[in-house]
Amino acid sequence: MLYVTTRDTEQYYTAGQVMELPAAPDRALFVPIRLPELDENQQNELLSMPFSACIAAILNLFFPVNLTAEQVASAMEGSVDFVFLHHKTAMAELWHNKENSVSYGMRRLLELMGCKSREAEQWPLVAVGIALLFGMFGQLQQSGRPDFQGNINLAVASGNFTMPMSAWYAKKMGLPIHKVICGCNQNSAPWELIHKGELRLDGQLYHTNTPLLDVTIPCNLERLLFACFGVSGSLTFGSAKVRRKTLRLEPEQMAVLQEELSVSVIGGSRTRNFISRIYKTAYYLMSPYTALVYNGLLDYRALARESIPAVVLAEEGPVVCAAEVLAAMELPQEELTKQIERLLEAAALKRKARG
Repeated sequence: MLYVTTRDTEQYYTAGQVMELPAAPDRALFVPIRLPELDENQQNELLSMPFSACIAAILNLFFPVNLTAEQVASAMEGSVDFVFLHHKTAMAELWHNKENSVSYGMRRLLELMGCKSREAEQWPLVAVGIALLFGMFGQLQQSGRPDFQGNINLAVASGNFTMPMSAWYAKKMGLPIHKVICGCNQNSAPWELIHKGELRLDGQLYHTNTPLLDVTIPCNLERLLFACFGVSGSLTFGSAKVRRKTLRLEPEQMAVLQEELSVSVIGGSRTRNFISRIYKTAYYLMSPYTALVYNGLLDYRALARESIPAVVLAEEGPVVCAAEVLAAMELPQEELTKQIERLLEAAALKRKARG
């Protein structure tokens, strides 16, 4: 597969070059010349594979790495677990590994592929996100849950906009994603761009209780603008970024973005209250990151007034933010990990008893 950049579609780059560098010499971001084209039979075959086999197959489409399912399984050290809170909402836990974080598995996959760069803007990281989503959707379809066999909304965290962008590309490749719903903390650049049509490129960084999402200008917004508006969109973004000016969109451009993406801004106090409330009502323990994403889904449902089933991507386990989780539960800050493990076990037992 060959690649171009978001600011120059005339110069071609190999997959090997893309795996070596985080960005092109013109400081633009790498993107495939075209996404892999999957017909219905190919999509069905991929979604019927085991989790690790599907991930390997997708990454092999983008890069000449010849990954096997066994290699992926060893690198990921975990699969995806689903917790169905009710017939319209599934929690997709991608954090079951020794670091309780999806970023650990993604980092291991990049190492397995031989990627030299570890920068947030690199294309292989987006490709890994695409592969994880294909693997996750395959497992969801194989679960046999009737409400999750058609189009599904997908709620994800914003941060550098990596997973929202992965979801955007995965949808173009055929995944049955109806709407990509992004949750931001007070660092709300994606919300400003998509729902106000403007983006301040000299914005202030706010420190929050979800520090992994504390990003002023998410690097993958340039890929989004390129995907929707071509080179002109990313050049405008790059120029405004250099001059630290405000990027403004036309109303018709806003409409294009809003067609497939929705963004909510969720404050820290809301995530804290939500952790406790969901544990008491649905017997589910979540990290502040997952609480933020879930609240973004609730905001979207309230505004859109539609009830399409949704998957909430849980990228961080509650033990990652154990002190924050226990504070939200109004529990003492002692033996953090053991307390979280006991809460998780108690929640699972309560869900099982409820049926």
